[in-house]
Amino acid sequence: MSHKNEKNIWALNKMPPLEYCSISRAAKLLNCEIEDFLHWHDVGVISLCINLQKTKGTLKINVENQNLEESPLKLYFDGDLTFNELTRIYKTWSRHSKVYTLITTKDDQIPPLVKTNTRSTTYELICFISDIWSIDSRNISVLLKDTENVFEETKLSAISPSDQILSNSFQPEINDRPVINLDNIFITKETIDKIHTHAVSGKPLPFMEDLINSDENDSQDIKPISPHKEKLSNFIRFLIQSNPTINKNILSTTANNRHKILRDYLEDLKSKGTEVDYDIPSSPTLERYLNL
Repeated sequence: MSHKNEKNIWALNKMPPLEYCSISRAAKLLNCEIEDFLHWHDVGVISLCINLQKTKGTLKINVENQNLEESPLKLYFDGDLTFNELTRIYKTWSRHSKVYTLITTKDDQIPPLVKTNTRSTTYELICFISDIWSIDSRNISVLLKDTENVFEETKLSAISPSDQILSNSFQPEINDRPVINLDNIFITKETIDKIHTHAVSGKPLPFMEDLINSDENDSQDIKPISPHKEKLSNFIRFLIQSNPTINKNILSTTANNRHKILRDYLEDLKSKGTEVDYDIPSSPTLERYLNL
């Protein structure tokens, strides 16, 4: 069945597109529930965002060595452009993820810390950021248990990075960690369009590509991976979070039952054609991975 004549979500609502909006506003546009957005975020098919005031911390940007000289970042490090000019002119990432360099004296900027491995170079900048940044935590559904629930986010990333950037992350200083609650979670136009397209087609939302944490792999090449190819401990947690029944029952049962539930669920995924790179480990190993 063709969907070429289907109107986009903005035309259906008779309004021009919003660059981003709150998840409560998006729920009305898409005729879904707030908990749907949290679920899609937690299982890794979309990324939700937080709207920040100026927040101090360390920004890490990873670039392939072969693109280093041609990278627009060189214009920033040479002092020719500000970071926000890079986002506007060279589309380094979305202009909604703003960066402000931290100045220590009137004319003296803190130089970046540079780390290089065989494939890439990582720049670490002490700076302020603001506006719309992606939430890295994949357990924000806990906010549904209590509307007053909040938690501090320890890592964020710029939205819509260009292909020239392998990865980016921002670690707020302890006293500047943003507090996430249901009132300050936002969603971008691109993500709303993606959800609507898949709602119309009836096809599942695809899992997003992620990157191995550069902090854990400074001496290794960084390779794009999917949630099915993360290290086993994260993969097991991903299985638990992606299935409401498992998430509800897994921690309240015995170790043997826990192992059986996960093994059966994984086998069911494989039988349905889902590509999975792991077999469930032994029960004692599984308990160690889950810190139980």
